[in-house]
This record gives sequence, C-alpha cells and structure tokens, in this order.
Amino acid sequence: EKKVLIDNLFHKLFTTQEIINFTIFTKVVLEFFSTLIILSNSNSNLNSILNILDADIEYKIGQFYESRNTTQETEIAYNYYLKSSNKGNSNSIFKIGFINEKRGNIELAIEFYKKIENENYSEGIYRLSLLLLSNSNVLTKQILDSLDRSAKNGNSIDSQILLGDLYNNTKKYANHPIDRNMAKSFNYYLMAAENGSKEAFKKMQKLFIEDKDEVILDTTIEYRYLKLSADKNNSAEEQYQLGLIYK
Repeated sequence: EKKVLIDNLFHKLFTTQEIINFTIFTKVVLEFFSTLIILSNSNSNLNSILNILDADIEYKIGQFYESRNTTQETEIAYNYYLKSSNKGNSNSIFKIGFINEKRGNIELAIEFYKKIENENYSEGIYRLSLLLLSNSNVLTKQILDSLDRSAKNGNSIDSQILLGDLYNNTKKYANHPIDRNMAKSFNYYLMAAENGSKEAFKKMQKLFIEDKDEVILDTTIEYRYLKLSADKNNSAEEQYQLGLIYK
C-alpha cells in the first residue's frame, strides 16, 4: 500500500505540466523525499500524510505564480491556493483571505481568516481583527483571546501593538467595548518594543511619562522597561532606577 501511494505521488510530482522555477521545484522535491522518510517509519494514515504534501505542492506553485505579479497569473495562483486550502493548508487559507481582502471582498476574507483563527496563525488573526474593527463588527472575547495568543505565543509584533492600542482606547478604537487598562496596554507595547518595534517603544514611553499614575506595573515589568529604555537611551535616571530595583 505504501509503495502504491508513494508511486502515485511521485508520478504526479514529476509529470506536472506546470513550469515552476528551479528553486521552488528543488524545495518541493526535497520535501517529497523528507516525507518518504517519515512514511517509512510512520503508522499514521498514509492518505492523510500524502494529502498534506499534495496541498503543500499546490501552495508552492501558487506562490510562484503570485510572485510574477500579473493579473492573469495571480488568478492562476488563486486557483492553486483554493485547491490547497480545500485540503486544509493554513498558508493557502490565509492567502485566499488576503487576496480577497485586497480585492475588497471583505466578507469572504473574514470567512477564510476565521478558518485559521484557532490555529495560532498570527498574521491571519491580526488581519481578521483589523477587518472586524474597521467594519464595525463585534470583536468577540474569542477573537481577543486569539489575538492575545498571537501576541504572546506567536510573538506577533502587529498583534502586540494592536492590543496595546485597544487597551489604551486610542481614538481609532474608542467605539469598541473594551475596558481601558493602561497596565495591559503598556505590557503589550513592551513585548513589541522588546521585539524591536520603534513604534511600540515610543508609545510605551509616552504612556510611562504622561499616564504613569494609571500604569501600575509590577517590579518585573518595570525592570524590563527600564532596562530596555536604559539600553536604548543610556539614560542616567533610568540607570539609577534600575539600581534601586537591583538593590
């Protein structure tokens, strides 16, 4: 059974009529042989494993056509992404959502982004949240929780800054029913700043200076902020405050 399934996939891989560039083709072939190694030692359902690999091949062909950046070839890419997404490929599901978002098909984009909401697909969760916010849809607790996971586990700078803005109740998001929480806002900005975001660093500093009474920090978070700020600014005052915490 293994041999028949592998032979079928091998035939499909090497008789495809699509002409893809050498780099992408090489990656696909390497992944194919990697999967052979997995199959030889696996008790998993073989059809399921080969279905996943097949979806990945279609995704990579879609990437190639999309990279050519013409209307006609983007449409070819879209069709490959659609085939791949129907087999559960998260990257292709995101691509279908993103292309529809760019085309202005917001409801369809939201539909596809929601399909990967529970898979910790950080960029998809971030795009979904932005669309819901900008189109006056409800930003549910479930989506907020997904955004929080994206910020903490996925380490997504975009999600971290968005959550910082939401809890800060900036004018852009003031109409959404999220309780103002400056400590949470500060913490999300801090995460993004530690990941290298200059935008988040400026927002965090503004909070610390202008709203310090509302930003109630525990010692660990205050230490992280002061250390980051001292490293960036080499401020004598911040070095002194760090000394107090160490003491």
